Amino acid sequence: MDKKLSLLVVLIFALGIFTGYVMGSIRAKAEHVKTEYYLELRPNSVIIESIDGYLIECPMDSIASVLVKDNL
Repeated sequence: MDKKLSLLVVLIFALGIFTGYVMGSIRAKAEHVKTEYYLELRPNSVIIESIDGYLIECPMDSIASVLVKDNL
């Protein structure tokens, strides 16, 4: 019984190390993404700030249309 418990603990530890390695490698690949906007969520609205410093405040349901209009 002790051998099975020890094997289970080692297996769970190894699985945790492997999962951390995989998640770390995925995150390292996403660092090249350039940020265009910062969003600040408010209770009923969103403040969108572009990297140029331009601020837009809009309702939550119109975020996509504001971003499309800003890119045109």
